[in-house]
Amino acid sequence: MNRVLIAALLATAALQASAQPAPPCPPHICGRSANYATKAEPMAVLVNAAPGVVVYLESINASSSPAYLKIFDSVQVPSCAGQPAAIIPILAAAGGAPAWAKRQTSIDLKAGVAFCIVGAVDDGDVSAPPPGVVINLRYK
Repeated sequence: MNRVLIAALLATAALQASAQPAPPCPPHICGRSANYATKAEPMAVLVNAAPGVVVYLESINASSSPAYLKIFDSVQVPSCAGQPAAIIPILAAAGGAPAWAKRQTSIDLKAGVAFCIVGAVDDGDVSAPPPGVVINLRYK
């Protein structure tokens, strides 16, 4: 009887432990997180006015039009027309399902972390992206 009771208590404790959410990943390991969603206008964001490395990108696009993430090495909100450090395509939704992409990366930015989301791939493009684009990034 005691063995059955002990086994039941251990099983209950294991279930309770597995139901606990995982602790958040500390910034010194996973980096800081930044999340942004577009409207129907060019979007320029200064994420961090200090050197950093973009280590993870996730994009979700509910629109049937593609968008482009331009990452800039800048300590100011970018104009979107300059020379980006990287341009990353954000795929369009297909068949009514949002396009979702995530990737590990290592974009080293010496001045600061900034980006624009625009509607075309050209360096000088400042056209509006489609609404419904969400960007999640991590930087250290």
